Amino acid sequence: MLQRWSASEHFCLNLTVLNRQPLHEQVDRLVGDFTSVSLLEVDQRRPMSWAERASAISQQLYDDLDHRLCSGVEVIRELARAKGRDYALMPYVFTSAIGLVPADAENALQGKLDGRGITQTPQVFIDCQAMDSAAGLQVNWDVRDGVFPSGMIDDLFASFESLLNAMAQEDAIWQQTAQVALPEWQREQRLQVNDTHAPLPEGGLHQPFFAQAHLTPDALAVIDPQQQMTYRQLADAALRIAGHLQRHGVAIGEPVAITLEKGVMQAAAVLGAMAVGAVWVPVDVSQPAERRRQILANAGIQRVLTQQQVVECGVSGEWRIDVDALNGSEPLLDPHASRSSDAAYIIYTSGSTGQPKGVVMGHQAARNTVEDINRRFAVRATDRVLALAQLGFDLAIYDLFGPLSVGGAVIYPEPARATDPSHWIECIESQQVTLWNSVPALMQMLESALQHQQLASLRLALLSGDWIPLTLPESLATRLPQLQLVALGGATEAAIWSNYHCWQGRDATWRSIPYGLPLSNQGFRVLDDNMADCPVWLPGNLYISGAGLAQGYLKDAEKTARHFIHHPHDQQRLYWTGDRARYLPNGELEFLGRADNQLKIKGHRIEPGEIEAALSALPGVESACVVPHGEGSQRQLLALVSAQRQPANPVDYDRLTDSIDTATAGLVQNITATQLQQAMTALDAVVLQQMRDTLQAYGLNDEFSEAQLRETPVNARFFWLVRRWQAMLAQAGALPDYSWQQVDALWQPLLDGPAFLAYIRSNLENLAGLLEGRVDAQKLLFPQGQLTNVQALYRENLMAKYLNQAVSALTSLIAQQRVQRPLRILEVGAGTGGTTVDVLAALSEQTIEYHFTDVAAFFLPEARARYGQRAGMHFGLLNIDDDIRSQGYCPESFDIVLAAGVLENARDQRRALENIQFLTAPTRLGDPDGADA
Repeated sequence: MLQRWSASEHFCLNLTVLNRQPLHEQVDRLVGDFTSVSLLEVDQRRPMSWAERASAISQQLYDDLDHRLCSGVEVIRELARAKGRDYALMPYVFTSAIGLVPADAENALQGKLDGRGITQTPQVFIDCQAMDSAAGLQVNWDVRDGVFPSGMIDDLFASFESLLNAMAQEDAIWQQTAQVALPEWQREQRLQVNDTHAPLPEGGLHQPFFAQAHLTPDALAVIDPQQQMTYRQLADAALRIAGHLQRHGVAIGEPVAITLEKGVMQAAAVLGAMAVGAVWVPVDVSQPAERRRQILANAGIQRVLTQQQVVECGVSGEWRIDVDALNGSEPLLDPHASRSSDAAYIIYTSGSTGQPKGVVMGHQAARNTVEDINRRFAVRATDRVLALAQLGFDLAIYDLFGPLSVGGAVIYPEPARATDPSHWIECIESQQVTLWNSVPALMQMLESALQHQQLASLRLALLSGDWIPLTLPESLATRLPQLQLVALGGATEAAIWSNYHCWQGRDATWRSIPYGLPLSNQGFRVLDDNMADCPVWLPGNLYISGAGLAQGYLKDAEKTARHFIHHPHDQQRLYWTGDRARYLPNGELEFLGRADNQLKIKGHRIEPGEIEAALSALPGVESACVVPHGEGSQRQLLALVSAQRQPANPVDYDRLTDSIDTATAGLVQNITATQLQQAMTALDAVVLQQMRDTLQAYGLNDEFSEAQLRETPVNARFFWLVRRWQAMLAQAGALPDYSWQQVDALWQPLLDGPAFLAYIRSNLENLAGLLEGRVDAQKLLFPQGQLTNVQALYRENLMAKYLNQAVSALTSLIAQQRVQRPLRILEVGAGTGGTTVDVLAALSEQTIEYHFTDVAAFFLPEARARYGQRAGMHFGLLNIDDDIRSQGYCPESFDIVLAAGVLENARDQRRALENIQFLTAPTRLGDPDGADA
């Protein structure tokens, strides 16, 4: 029983032994406790019959009793000294009183009163007590409360009782191989949860798309930032690719590589390869050249479908086919009608030897999963999926074929912003995305990036590929209440997914989100090392069965035979995942992590995943990772955790504004708001008029098109700026008429000298040269290398002085409240340090961590020379327009982010502001509603 309900086949029993030694002739007249303990080795690693096993244990017991003068207590003490107390724990006891006293009716189990008994030995988990009486064999278990999961001891004892009764009644059982059957209710439950039979689809994975193209030819099918295609257009593009492949001799079943950026043409390439009957092999353009070479060589690929922008795809000449250059190619008349058993695609995963291994997946296997998900979660023509997964990751199989099988659409993000959560939000809102399919980490990034967006169109999230933090579904339920979250699992070797769990709330006992139940025509088994089904709660090796299994590993019969097996008893075909799992009492699976991640510490087998799940369930913990640390008897577990985000602290805005008013009072006491407004209005008017005059000189009115802009001499890298001018001019409408003399008069009280207006005027006079690239903006800013203009812009005018002193007062006040750690400050677009110098002066007595950054490396050497001696200074490049993570910055890393004169120069002001909020810790002083301030 212990072996059946444990992870070990080789263990010790703690035996109670009567050890009254004949040391004196009157020893039998002594009253006292003469019991001792003996540690009995139980080795069940070799298959044996019950009779053989009983004989082996009996012989071991006699051998042990020959050494009974060395008691088990002494052995335990030595073990504790050598390997630690935990290793020496022997909590399973067998106490036998059989044959000790005459078996008459009065000899019942001692200590039993009204059907109850008690053993008070805290280090004992189970004490199995046996004796004989006139009624026959009597067995009682004393079990320590709180050690075993609910119901486990009931199951264990019921099986124990059933086996004893069978042995007493049937002599033949003693000759059978020793194996304890699962409790009846567990056997019935396993059959029920794995009874997932449903009609299997017939035909190729691609055929539902081509059928849909006949039904809804004008519906949008695929959309990327550059183009979009209807079902008719996508089918035509695919058939042109198929026709080209056929004319160049591609045979049915021949592997063809797909090496394109994510987008419309990638979808066309996949469908085109399948339409000609080829087996497509994704080869990511971002993969190292050596890995791509290994894949092409292993798969025996001769032809690669790619696009003109991909410089190196692994082949050249006629073997390279640029699908975006086949517009005039003759299409194939009809797509190939693949058989269900034909191979559809080969996905390469990382191999333990360092060589990628190719998983060969059949049409029916993949189509079964796709159609089951569509059916189970009511995916229909109105649905749109945001395709985030790379084609070489099998989540992309569903992204493509799931929506396209039912008339839905696939939305591709911009490749350069594929990992930018703010871009995902833009795509979801602009394209009305309804389906999300990703690993949990990407959903966490999305949730973290949300401000006030409701993402009302998003109805279904499919999360798989890794642990889902227990806190994530609850957070999503608050932020996106309309979203249905589904946890999925499986393996590349088993057609994308094999199981699902629909989130309906968290059970207080969960250590992780359950793996769930099998999908249609798929099943699971949790087996021990003897290939026996593990009881509920017992961890074992996870196997997948059913219609989703791959055909095997390409050109690797040995690995295929090792991982794709037939069960030795019932011959069921299984895939060994290499993962650990266990069944829960409700029939769902709980995933426990990789088998090769198991650890042994002080003799105990440890599942890091279980500890990680328990840590993640603690208040304040977002996620956790457990790793071993140390060697031998000093080996320990080291846990790393990431904290949950906390809400922003309340801010005393009155105190902050009072400090700013005090710091800037001397600057503005003689300036009225009306004066300032008039000066700004006049300057804006002359600047906007010069912009309008420049555009009109190019023949561009206020409503020019992109095509008209491309016909001008304007450098393409400034198109975004011209489009911003267009928007500003359209918003301004008719401009008031101001002269430069009026502007000078209005600005004179606000400036320390003429350099500020002179610099602006020189830029306006050179607008055409700047736009065309003939004039260097840096030379206008630094004439003859002088800093006169920079100082005029950022220090020597009233507005710059006011803002710099206001920011300095604010940061000083915040720093004074920081006593536990240094204040972390990031300055973006720091440039010449116009703001930096005042802020650092205000914080001269404070311990800070200050990151001076700019988009241009030009400013960094001077900044290091000026401020590098100050403790806590850091210098680096940062472009607020680009993805922050890819530049090496973590979310919520700074208490204050300074951006003086930056947002108005950003290409996308909304995105730049989101990036600043991404970098700012939850104790930030502002919020999205106050962004304009």
